[in-house]
Amino acid sequence: MMFHRPFRTLLLAVMAASLSPVAIGQEAAGSAQGQCRAVPRSFTLDQPQSVEELEANSLKDMAREPDRLPQVPFGFSNARWLDFKSKVMRGDEIRRFHDPGALGYVLLRGSCVLDIFVATVV
Repeated sequence: MMFHRPFRTLLLAVMAASLSPVAIGQEAAGSAQGQCRAVPRSFTLDQPQSVEELEANSLKDMAREPDRLPQVPFGFSNARWLDFKSKVMRGDEIRRFHDPGALGYVLLRGSCVLDIFVATVV
């Protein structure tokens, strides 16, 4: 299903807000309390990427529409991105995930999910 850009942007923001702190954030909270949450079975994970790689790629994407998109990593989702990356510690992995309904990044400490950043709803 294709959406017009303004609606799609709003939908992405709502999905990211609803998935991250509430549904998925509870998994992350479980990890912080000593309960390890596994990667959802529906996720297909890519190779680990650094914060620097992800931000550079995102800025290239934002530069394609400089009049419409904020020129910061992940555009309108920058505040959520900053929160996500603030949790990264040495030894953690950030992996892009593919899910039947979304694309984004999962923050892993060992095999435990700490946080999920939804970048695109498909």
